[in-house]
Amino acid sequence: MVAVGDINGFFGLMFDNLTVLSFLAGILIFAFKFPADIVYTRMFPGYSVRRSLRGCCLHLDGISSRKENRQHQSHRHALGLDTPSTIGIALVVLGPAF
Repeated sequence: MVAVGDINGFFGLMFDNLTVLSFLAGILIFAFKFPADIVYTRMFPGYSVRRSLRGCCLHLDGISSRKENRQHQSHRHALGLDTPSTIGIALVVLGPAF
């Protein structure tokens, strides 16, 4: 059973990931003049949003499996995008490579 706090955690994590994606887009588009259509149509739908959603769903599954005392839990994966790595990748790798 999923509790109210679990749903709150899901939305908190999802909004955090969307914030990090907006930082990534802002850095690439405004600082490095990266084409916005590539950022919004290729990068976001591809890796970033899929990974964020998967991390949030695995988080909820792990919590519900612990509450139900199930032995088999989802493998622990990163719960989405972390801010320092994402901003670092944008400033040090993607932007200068473009």
